[in-house]
Amino acid sequence: SAGAVEVSIPETAVRHIWLDANFGDATLLGTPTDLEENRRLLVGAEVDWKEGIGEHDLSIDVGAGDITVRLTD
Repeated sequence: SAGAVEVSIPETAVRHIWLDANFGDATLLGTPTDLEENRRLLVGAEVDWKEGIGEHDLSIDVGAGDITVRLTD
């Protein structure tokens, strides 16, 4: 529930990515334009990306810490 999470995953593997950091940053890199978080009350962040062509969903939720997901070729 606390700490930084970094994930690299092939873009073709995922359909939907949901990132939720209650206290921290959430960033999705490698989409046509990198997506930074939507802020909630200046302390939390979330990313909700639904444009993937893959079969899988990726959901990451941390209480305190930063989330970075990088989509690869």
